[in-house]
Amino acid sequence: KTLHGPSKGGQAALEAALRFLYVTPERVAKSKLFMSSLEKIHAAKNLSLMVVDEVHCVSQWGHSFRQDYQHLIILKRQFPSVPLLALTATATPQVVQDVQKTLEVPNSIVFKSHCNRPHLFYQVAAKPKQPDDVLQVMAGFIKQLDKTAAGIVYCLSKKDAQAVCAGLNAKDIPSAFYHADLDGADRQQVHHQWSSGAVRVVVATIAFGMGIHKDDVRFVIHHTLPKSPDNYYQESGRAGRDGRPAYCLLLYRPSDVV
Repeated sequence: KTLHGPSKGGQAALEAALRFLYVTPERVAKSKLFMSSLEKIHAAKNLSLMVVDEVHCVSQWGHSFRQDYQHLIILKRQFPSVPLLALTATATPQVVQDVQKTLEVPNSIVFKSHCNRPHLFYQVAAKPKQPDDVLQVMAGFIKQLDKTAAGIVYCLSKKDAQAVCAGLNAKDIPSAFYHADLDGADRQQVHHQWSSGAVRVVVATIAFGMGIHKDDVRFVIHHTLPKSPDNYYQESGRAGRDGRPAYCLLLYRPSDVV
């Protein structure tokens, strides 16, 4: 169950017999009412596990973009006897150390799996100088796949996301753009259109990431080199989660790394 806002009805639902409760770091850090309810759940011996998904964000975002990730330590301090499970697909040794320090779990057990996904096929191509030529490369890549294949195009800027989206639509590839300036209703609409097949492609910034789960993504294109290898692995890894072949295209210019 998810809760929105500090309503009494929401808190009553929280204290009811729930199996799973999803909550944001902001709620943990800023809502005394929420933490009070969590204490009641714990006192009733109904709090059996705490999970931090996408825990790399504690390191990557907790120092700047969403500092409330740093406050997740509240959970461990307040409920030290409750097991804590932290999950991520992208954590360098440095990120692991930072997370262990932030969450105060220096002796935690770390399980690692192989990062190779053999059903993903990676391609790097020179990025043309002219925007129209870039669009032509991307459109050609998409059109060689099945006509129903869904995918994501990642851009570094909101301006590029909107321009690329318009260009793909002009080439008869149904697309929608997604970035941080969209309100909640517009974000939900884009996600619904994409999930239902009304649009094939979401052209997005990194705002289109956490919480996005669609198993049959057949391709991911990067319009520009991402800011880090971790970002590329995380974003390209949204393809082929159903275990079937999927295709990743990175458009690259030497100036991207200067």
